[in-house]
Amino acid sequence: MRTRQFGGTAHQWVDRSTGKKIIRYVPLEEVDFEERDWLPHSGWPITKKELDPYYERAHAACGLGVYSYEPETWSSQVSPQIAFDKNFIVNRMFHFGTGDIFTQNYRELIQSAPNVNTFLYASVYELVADETGKRITKARFINPSRKHFWVSAKQFILATGGLENARILLMSNQVQKAGLGNDNNLVGRFLMDHPLVRVGVIQPTSRDVFNPFRLYGIQKIGQDEVQAKPILSKELIKREGLLNANFFLLPRHYLTQFNLLRYLFPEGKSYVSKSVSSAMALSRKLRAGNLDSDAIKHLANVLLGLDDVLFFQTRKSVNIGRELEAFWPQNSGSEKAFNVIQVYSSTEQAPRPENRVLLGEEKDRFGYPKIQINWHWDEFSRSSFVKAATLFKKQIELVGLGKLNLEFDKGDPQLVTPSIHHNMGTTRMHDNPKQGVVDANCKVHGIANLFIAGSSTFPTGGYANPTLTIVALAIRLADHVKGLHKLQGF
Repeated sequence: MRTRQFGGTAHQWVDRSTGKKIIRYVPLEEVDFEERDWLPHSGWPITKKELDPYYERAHAACGLGVYSYEPETWSSQVSPQIAFDKNFIVNRMFHFGTGDIFTQNYRELIQSAPNVNTFLYASVYELVADETGKRITKARFINPSRKHFWVSAKQFILATGGLENARILLMSNQVQKAGLGNDNNLVGRFLMDHPLVRVGVIQPTSRDVFNPFRLYGIQKIGQDEVQAKPILSKELIKREGLLNANFFLLPRHYLTQFNLLRYLFPEGKSYVSKSVSSAMALSRKLRAGNLDSDAIKHLANVLLGLDDVLFFQTRKSVNIGRELEAFWPQNSGSEKAFNVIQVYSSTEQAPRPENRVLLGEEKDRFGYPKIQINWHWDEFSRSSFVKAATLFKKQIELVGLGKLNLEFDKGDPQLVTPSIHHNMGTTRMHDNPKQGVVDANCKVHGIANLFIAGSSTFPTGGYANPTLTIVALAIRLADHVKGLHKLQGF
């Protein structure tokens, strides 16, 4: 889930048809920053309003065009919005950019900068504190030839991703035995992601619904690529005590999606885990030549969930983000290619201290501990999503889009994948050191010159792809560190 190289995980977001590295951008919602009495450990020490100026600067830094995530800016140029009741569902725009800006453009800019040195093929494995443990004196590195070197500095910013930030703090245990910033046993805890969930299939009222709503597919408008997605309204989240979520509306033909049985029997359940496990069991029985009665049952499960089996078998070579793009009809008449609308959701996960990153027993190629991840999708997160999806179903049907057949299995939503590479929360932000690793300025509690950048500082994750918020917080942190340098006469 992590690419430890210049540009990080941006290298993995590749559209294999064009070779472009595609990244989604959207800010967190106002409610995501607020303390929610139904959600333990929620609330940021900064507000959305405070971060808004940095979001705008981040938008420009990511090479995007018009700064607007409101659908009103774009709907008149493409198609109308779906007229949801705004007390329940609202629309939000996503912007799309290329990962080349991180993997190539900024690399070239940094290489030409006279005041920046970049060391490639060098992995940090320890931050060294002074004898008091209150200040970092150097960072230790190792290269592929296992040669060690160190760098000293007045200020240190750790920016190695949602998993590695915690790992490096935990490995830096020469002075503080539990690891740097870990006096309260919080480093590595509150690991969150955005579970990707199969919601169900909409049977449209007629083929006409495919024409008006092109806004919900990726559209190029001028220099911008944008897409609308329905999200839960703030009012609904507060009224019902829910976690946040967004919804992907994906026009499909049920035959090409291997969803014929589900389409014909919409009350049928999703077979994600059952079909995949049956495929594995059937494979073992075939190899052993043991085709007993259980093999027939496994074969039935495989046939009922054939699309899940195929997706599971190919997902290592398929970009999930590109698979979930909505190709709405571009021209009149092309709606004949579709007859159902598949719905997925990227949903918020509740911050739980038991979801965490630890140092494992296994070593990496340099001899340092790999991470061990303890993670589960908790009951509150699941039940919140079930309620949200049920309310979304009512809205879809009220606006006349069609009938949404939910694909739950015994009442539980079915994960397509538990992770879409949005690792968050392992060095969370809180002004109280007993509840967070860093303060509102992203400084590690108790250490004067160590800051952390990245999604590991998020107290909660909302539904939003984290990149825009990561960049906004990085710009805000850069301003803060510059201010410190001026005050201290550096």
